[in-house]
Amino acid sequence: MDWTPLSHGLLAVAIQVAFAASCRPWFKEQAVTVGAIAASMFYFGREFTQHERDIADARQITITQAFPDGLYLWNWTLDSLLDLGAPILFTATVAWIWRRRTPRKLAAVSP
Repeated sequence: MDWTPLSHGLLAVAIQVAFAASCRPWFKEQAVTVGAIAASMFYFGREFTQHERDIADARQITITQAFPDGLYLWNWTLDSLLDLGAPILFTATVAWIWRRRTPRKLAAVSP
């Protein structure tokens, strides 16, 4: 079994929590969600760059020439998709749980 999706998911949650802890006074409600987006985009950029590098190595071209082909997720390997999907799933779950357990303030409605 490949443990990298699990480790990527746990590291993404760590990034999410660190981001949310550092932004907590400014983004009281959205800190965990913004942290999830930041962590997921970090892993998207990482997997995208690795896929571009693999394409460039296979075609013997520069990475900049392989740019648009790296965006085609259907050409990615299963390992790359899992390495991207696990952080998204883990951080979305943490954000969902956080939003569900945080009481929401209802806006006062004037008559």
